[in-house]
Amino acid sequence: GRARATIGAFLCMALGQSGVFVGSFAVFLPAVSPSLGGGITTFTLIFTVATYVSAIGLPVCGRLVDRVDVRVPATIGVLVFAGGLALLSQIRSTGVVFWLGAVCIGAGAALSGPVTYVRVVSTWYSKNRALALGVVLAIAPQLSQAAAAPAVNLLIADHGWRTAYLVL
Repeated sequence: GRARATIGAFLCMALGQSGVFVGSFAVFLPAVSPSLGGGITTFTLIFTVATYVSAIGLPVCGRLVDRVDVRVPATIGVLVFAGGLALLSQIRSTGVVFWLGAVCIGAGAALSGPVTYVRVVSTWYSKNRALALGVVLAIAPQLSQAAAAPAVNLLIADHGWRTAYLVL
């Protein structure tokens, strides 16, 4: 019931774009940039593109959630987001894999992001709805961001940045 839906939404928000991708980006930046040969500014394009794709996709996701409910968009979004992170482990230049990874991260984040989980939480709560939304939409990604950087730092130090992206 309600507890499972709230925990599920919490975990999905914690492990989504804001928590994992944004929370770890600064750690990946100096590790990945030298392998791309274009300096730090080249790798930041992934962040920029993912953010724009997500921003454009969020209203589309809202419309989709209104039409088909949350399960299909959320499931597809989680898989596409994870696929985008996995693609980043394979980048060697600013070629197709680079851009496809960024687009997948943004699209996956739109489909399995705040719009989707607002719907989940709002469906289950009439009382304390704002509290539940605060926990899912604010606390989950904030805690994840705080944990992501040191965890990814350890992964990169022990196994390299490519493996760290695969683990994420």
